[in-house]
Amino acid sequence: MPKRLFVFPSGAAVGQAYDLRQGLPPLLRPDIVPVTPPGASQNYGCIAVSPNNSYAYFTTSSGTGGLYTDLTTFGSYTAPPLTISGTIYCCVASNDFYANGSSSTYLMVYAYPSNAPQVVSTTGLGSVDGLAFSPDGAYLVVVHQGSPYLRIYSTADWSYVNAAPAGTNPNTYQTGIGFTADGAGVLVFTEASPYLNVFNLQTGARIYSGTNSAYQMSSTSCVEPCSASTPDGNTLLIRTNTAPFISKVDLTSATYAAVAVPAPSPAIAAGGALWVDPDPDEDAVYVSHGAGSTSPPRYITKFSLSTWAVDALGSGALHQSFSNISVLMGTVSTPYQITGTVRDKDNNPCARVVRAYSRATGDLMAQSASDAATGNYTIKVYDAGPYDVQFMAQDGENLNDLFFSQTQPESVTGS
Repeated sequence: MPKRLFVFPSGAAVGQAYDLRQGLPPLLRPDIVPVTPPGASQNYGCIAVSPNNSYAYFTTSSGTGGLYTDLTTFGSYTAPPLTISGTIYCCVASNDFYANGSSSTYLMVYAYPSNAPQVVSTTGLGSVDGLAFSPDGAYLVVVHQGSPYLRIYSTADWSYVNAAPAGTNPNTYQTGIGFTADGAGVLVFTEASPYLNVFNLQTGARIYSGTNSAYQMSSTSCVEPCSASTPDGNTLLIRTNTAPFISKVDLTSATYAAVAVPAPSPAIAAGGALWVDPDPDEDAVYVSHGAGSTSPPRYITKFSLSTWAVDALGSGALHQSFSNISVLMGTVSTPYQITGTVRDKDNNPCARVVRAYSRATGDLMAQSASDAATGNYTIKVYDAGPYDVQFMAQDGENLNDLFFSQTQPESVTGS
């Protein structure tokens, strides 16, 4: 599966797809036309991708829903049975189940791929504002407006525990959910104080409560997901209520310390969603937001995760013609890699730019540089190729570039 970023503008019939490339700006794919769910709006549109990238589940505020099964294009969807009353506020997908949360029906869960409705007790729930499956898929976390405001279901038999003591009433439909680094706890962020509550997944016992305003969820147009973990699982990013509208939370800290994020210049505005590139080498997060002081107006920005510097080239490659984005999300599978060693005319290891072009399309799909001391390089691509690999001569060298044609990448396991 290609590594792609999908952007669904609010109210538009179709979205946009970008190939994400190692060492290069995103590449718009005009030949791929992702279909926007009917009735998707900025505030309540939701597309949830299963962790194994086998399918995606979408819902809209008007009560429609469906499944995408071709995540390379999002070009069509099927509509499984969906009977709700009220407004859908959120949706979520694991490898085995998908669910939606709403204002009246509260919670509906289905098995995948059978679409069979699950028998899940909703007694005592209020309007559901946040949903999340635990990373291992063993639990479904439900944040709702009925005291004690949090319920945790076991996906094995749909038994549940409630929060004790109670959490915070989400009340404004803006909820961020994350999980502790050890996977034993769930973090729930809300707009009202205490802004952060942490609960044990097995027992529902509250183990931490925090009033730091850096935890306060955005009160305007935070599009799901409002939170995202870094690739190492040690940091959680959340959309917050005050500039620069994003906070980092240290998941390895006993007090879940908030880490300041430098304000980008020019400033961005509130709202929007987060998508973190799962490849730690890319060190990237994509954020949709209001234009703020950006000129010309910008509604998507690519940031460095480690420094929070704006990737001007990467951000500039993303089309910025839409101001309201209902969904921003990406898909990626296990990568392939091309490796080797570059040597100069005297057979010494050297640093040179190495590029990989798709043999099928001619598109430049990855760029890296060999190590000056060893000459070794690694290029990551997201299909089996073949690729034409270019080794660029250094400025001033009286040499032509070297090409290796029809190079077959090797599959990377455990990535």
